[in-house]
Formats: sequence, C-alpha cells, structure tokens
Amino acid sequence: QGYKFFSVTFWQINQGHGRAFNEGLKTIDAALKANGFPSYYEFHNTVAGGSGNEITVVSPHKSFADMAAPEPSFMEVMSKAMGADEASALLSEWSKTWTAGKNNLVAYMAEQSDYGDSE
Repeated sequence: QGYKFFSVTFWQINQGHGRAFNEGLKTIDAALKANGFPSYYEFHNTVAGGSGNEITVVSPHKSFADMAAPEPSFMEVMSKAMGADEASALLSEWSKTWTAGKNNLVAYMAEQSDYGDSE
C-alpha cells in the first residue's frame, strides 16, 4: 500500500542455464529473507510474448528517497548469510546464468487505475 514507483528490470536466462538460474535464485532469495534484507522485490516469469526465458524483477518504492541503497546492502546480507567468500563465489557463478536487459522506472497512475470497486 502506498507504493508510487516501481523499478522493473528484465533478465534473459541464458540458453541451457535455466536450472542453475532457478537454483541460484532460490538460494539468494532464502538468504535475503532469512537475514533481514530491507527491500521488497518480486520475480515474474514471462509466459507469453517477450523473447522467451525472460524474468522480470519488480521492486516497489514509495518515493524517490525510498530508492536509496538499502542498509544493510544486498552484499552485506549475502555475506552475513554464507560468508563473504562463499557469497561472492555463488554470485559470480550465478551471474553467468542470465543477461541483464533494460531497466524501467514506472509510476503508478492511481486515478486512471481506479475502477470504483476498491475501498
């Protein structure tokens, strides 16, 4: 509730790396959730359209100030979860499974999105 902006990032899973991508993502997600990563995020899998094997990462923000780097940072949380060397090794290998695409910052248009059926 109250989110006005959304960072939308597109990732292309590299051919033949789907399983490794999903396993790495599962490990990273569990580490972030268990160790207090302070930012919200969600992943979406494109099921039709796009270029195939596409993942979208969406992060909500209430304001521009809310877009500042979180504390603790992503790497600090990952290092806490598994140690700095293991976290670096995991991320280095996992980053080979996908290619970054475009990044968008979109704004929620509340008035144009209200169908009159919400409270």
